[in-house]
Formats: sequence, C-alpha cells, structure tokens
Amino acid sequence: MSNRALDSAAQRAAARSRDQAERAQAAADQARARWRRRKTVELAHDEVMLYSDETRVLVRARLGDGYPHRIPAAGGWEDEARPGQVAATVFRGADASDRLPLNLILGGWPRPPKGGASASEQVRLLRELGVQEPGARRGARPPLIRVRGVGVPHGGDTWFIESIEFDSDPRSSVKVGRQLVKAKVTVTLRQHVPVEMAILDTDRRRGKPGWRRYRVPRGQDAWEIARDVVGTRGARQARATIRQFRWASGPRRGKRVRDPKFIRAGDVLLIPTRPVELWGPQAATGIGAIG
Repeated sequence: MSNRALDSAAQRAAARSRDQAERAQAAADQARARWRRRKTVELAHDEVMLYSDETRVLVRARLGDGYPHRIPAAGGWEDEARPGQVAATVFRGADASDRLPLNLILGGWPRPPKGGASASEQVRLLRELGVQEPGARRGARPPLIRVRGVGVPHGGDTWFIESIEFDSDPRSSVKVGRQLVKAKVTVTLRQHVPVEMAILDTDRRRGKPGWRRYRVPRGQDAWEIARDVVGTRGARQARATIRQFRWASGPRRGKRVRDPKFIRAGDVLLIPTRPVELWGPQAATGIGAIG
C-alpha cells in the first residue's frame, strides 16, 4: 500500500475518532442539561426534593405532618466503665454535623402526583441514595445529596441519609396487589462536614486565628482582599495570607484556593480574621502559615 493510501486511511480513522468524540460530548451535554432541568423544576409549597449530582438520582415527595426542623450538633459525652468503681462521664468530642429529619409522603392515592413516581419506585430511589452503589469498590461511601423545598432549613449544605424509617401505623401505607402506591417514611439526613471544615473548626476552638465568610464584590482580587479586608502589610504577608484562603461553598467547600486567579465576583470565601504572622526564616521568604 502506497504512502498516499496510508495517509488517507489514517485521516479517515482520525475523522471517525473526532466524530465519535463529538457525538459523545454532545450526548453528555444533553444528559447534563436534562439533569439540570429535572433538579431545578418548580416545587409546590408542600414538596421536597432530595437529589445527588454524583449518581443523578432524584426523589420528589410531599412533606408530611410537622414542620421540618434542623437539630444542631451536640453531645459527645459517654459513660466510661471503671472496674470496681462508679462509672465516670467523659467527653469524647462533640458531633460535627447537624441532623434534619423529614417526614415524607411517598406516592399518592389513587395515583401519584403529576410528574411523580409510585411509592415503590421512590423507596427504591431513597435506598439508592442511602447505600453504596452496587459493585462499588471496598470503602466507597454512599452518595452525598442536596435538598430543595420551601421552608426546609437545609442551609444549602451537603447531606447524606442516616436512616429511613417507615411509619408503624399500617393505615399510612396503601397497596394495590404487590405495588406500594402510598407510604409515610421519616428520612433522617445528616450534614456532611468535610475534613477541611472540621480542621478549621478545631483551629477555632483551640484559639488559633479565626475565620470569616466573605463574598467577593465585583472588581476585587485576592491581593485587594488580603490588603483591604484582612489588613496585611507588604507583599510577603499578603502572599502568605492568600495561601490560607478557602472556598466556603460549592463542591470545593473547605478546600484551599489553589490559584487566586480563579476567584470571581460573587464567590464566597473563608478568609483569616487577621494576617498570617511571619517569623524567623519565613519573614524573609514570605512563607507563612496559620498556627
């Protein structure tokens, strides 16, 4: 086969590869658009939505009796047995995350609400949100979820399902044959606290420099935040302080801002309440750390 024929075959193969990649990208974009429409659909005043962007699983249900209330993190005390002595109460460390119990009505009678699923299907989806994916690798966690709903105090946080409990009253469930068409369940959500956020809270409790949430206004960059808001003096201290900036919301919540150029107007940051102190060789190099 001549070189010209080889070049032609290679060009055709490359064109096919490009077409396949473009079709795959278009399909992925369409799937993302469909998912975005599903999770942003308008809800009624008594509806709540639980969804996971990781697995693209969504449950939409009606709120049952009682107003949803958020239970703040507390506790941390345990009884410690002492052989031959009275047990002592010791503090092991407070819970880091809040809880949010939701009383939900799944399905509907005589038929599910418009756009809704049967109770059996919703129970299946809830279990998908609360357990590991089938075939997941060892140590993999269940998906993290977000909550939407009028009057639901979710605070924009990320949650995971701690428990799913069915109403003990048999009259609260309706079955047609083997199909569950209506059910009442209590889904207890627990706030997900990333390791980075737990470290920040530990630093605050130990008296280390505090943190504050700061929404970046239009036209302000990281250097101006360090100088005008935190109060740094000089480029070295500003540089060391900027290294401590963290994202306060979104999927990067609690993580360091790796590149200050990515900071945009409207972003919410965690910034130190006072400049990073420089000492010893750090004062000369401009490398500092909170601590």
